[in-house]
Amino acid sequence: MSLRIVRGPLEPVQCEAILSQYNQLTSSQIPLSEFRHWVEGTPDGPAWHALLENSDSQIVGHSAVIPLGGHFGAGRLVAGKVEYAFIKEDYKTAVIRGFEDSGRLRNAIMIHQLLLRCGAEGLGPFFISTSAPRQRMLPAVGCTNVKFPLTECLLVLQPLQAARATPNVKNWQRAMLAGSGFFQASLWSAARFLVPGQKKILRRPISRVSLAAKKDRLSFFNDPRSFEWRYLDGQYACLELGENSEQYVVVKNGGEDRYARVCQWRLSGGQPDLALLGRLVSLAKQQQALGVRWAVYGGDRKAQEMVSRLRKAGFVCAARTRALLIHTTDQRFHAPESWDLTDALFSFDP
Repeated sequence: MSLRIVRGPLEPVQCEAILSQYNQLTSSQIPLSEFRHWVEGTPDGPAWHALLENSDSQIVGHSAVIPLGGHFGAGRLVAGKVEYAFIKEDYKTAVIRGFEDSGRLRNAIMIHQLLLRCGAEGLGPFFISTSAPRQRMLPAVGCTNVKFPLTECLLVLQPLQAARATPNVKNWQRAMLAGSGFFQASLWSAARFLVPGQKKILRRPISRVSLAAKKDRLSFFNDPRSFEWRYLDGQYACLELGENSEQYVVVKNGGEDRYARVCQWRLSGGQPDLALLGRLVSLAKQQQALGVRWAVYGGDRKAQEMVSRLRKAGFVCAARTRALLIHTTDQRFHAPESWDLTDALFSFDP
């Protein structure tokens, strides 16, 4: 095999070949239009690609680095999100030209060369969200496994469906979701009509939201161009807490097999209050979603206060960790406290 590192945009036939294989190998259903939106349309330019090709010039392996503009301190940087990585089964042990003597896994070689090239172009830090087996493999390419504490808060509105469809939970947890879900659904079926103040919470176009970066932590999607690029029309709802307010919540639409998922927010003290939560419940009901899902990252005082408010409103909240593989020489980004993490960085798929 040969390995090439190229800057996009790729030819349409290359995009089709990559996405077809990626969808098949990962059981995904990503539309071609969305794939090209993510790898070609970023405000900081198209993605970089590692292409593994066989002797017939067919793509048999791929990984991409999507440039994401972020703010940290008083400055701006362009980080890299590693996505769409695969190698076809028949080529996982094939020799890569120029690396004949390397004992590394082919995936590791491909991603390492891609990160080196992107780093030379001024990108970084790089981050990878992936499965446990790949987490064990990728430290070989200079990645550090950083664990981010979070509290996952669920309000179940469709108990039986939620018990069947909620991913990554054990059987006893499914039973608990069903049991608590009947209580939650009954409570909020009546309460959402009684909570005052919901009419002041307005649904806004993404283009009209007032944005501001958090200077003390690395944050993303806090300028109009990246915000509009990130949140595709028809897939997200943006709720603004009053006319000309700088407070907002962005929610990924739910459905019969998934929760309405809070992805990004800017809220002051005392939020989320019952009016906002009632509006979220109404939105999830309209979409026939399983419920509302809100992941609160970090353990600082503000995060604890948010979780406390969600719990008092009937959400089931559980402490978890999310592992990110970080590739950087800047030790500051090995600390979870340096990142303003939300689900906005992970819920890209339709």
